[in-house]
Amino acid sequence: MSQSSPTKAVKGKKVIPEKTKKQKLKVLAKNENTLKSYLVNYNCSFSKDIDELWVVHDRDKNGYLDKTEAKTFVSEISQCIERERANNYDATKFDTLFDRFDENKD
Repeated sequence: MSQSSPTKAVKGKKVIPEKTKKQKLKVLAKNENTLKSYLVNYNCSFSKDIDELWVVHDRDKNGYLDKTEAKTFVSEISQCIERERANNYDATKFDTLFDRFDENKD
């Protein structure tokens, strides 16, 4: 019998089935792209290795950043990115932006 994913109902929106931890890890194992390789063409410099920062902030080691983990990650990234780019980050808008892009609302 296969393990079904729990779902979260979002009023007025399409229901997105949540992946189990096992399913998430399987997807991550197939994904060879790192955040650093994704940003290779991003015209900016970082004073710290962002893949290492990801590992530090992914406290539950599931390969994803939940809202709390992402907030501290983005805050640290804003400290190690070029100053003129960092000035574009507004910490007061984090919750709104995270909620917009958080597909499974976990």
